[in-house]
Amino acid sequence: MRLRFKFAAAALAVLAPTLGLAALASARQQAHMIEQDALERARLLLSLTQGALAYAHDTLSPALRKAGAPILNEADSATALARGAFAAFARSHPGYALRIAALNPLSPDNLADTEETRIIDDFRAAAVPREASGTRFRQGREEMYVGRPVVVERSCLRCHGNPDDAPPEMLQKYPGPSGFGWVPGEV
Repeated sequence: MRLRFKFAAAALAVLAPTLGLAALASARQQAHMIEQDALERARLLLSLTQGALAYAHDTLSPALRKAGAPILNEADSATALARGAFAAFARSHPGYALRIAALNPLSPDNLADTEETRIIDDFRAAAVPREASGTRFRQGREEMYVGRPVVVERSCLRCHGNPDDAPPEMLQKYPGPSGFGWVPGEV
């Protein structure tokens, strides 16, 4: 009987740590797969948002200018259009959020926080800025983020260049002083 007990104890001593390590490896693999899935979903939503930004910039705003319409923030501002579209999405998909952070935004809502400022600085320092992703704690909860740089184009200067040249409708909504003095090519 003692030999059986010793054998069972030895088997248990080998089997328990092996099963424990296998369970730990499996849990880590599953967590990694969940994180990768969330990252791919975030990238997809970011790409959709960038599509909305491009549509506002390349199609909607020029069509309004051609038609002689006054500046309409909700249609002319690529940021306002993307934020509005994402807000509609987020109503049916809670847990997702969009921030279009800037160091010198028109709207104080878009002012980069400390972590976002670091990411923007990293984009500015990169030869070819592409994407930043990771997790952070914000307002007491862990968030996953994906960020891509927004590069200032010459057409942005109509509203973000010299405040004296900005459309009066925009100056009424954003009297400044923030949001002006942008430079083409700047992140």
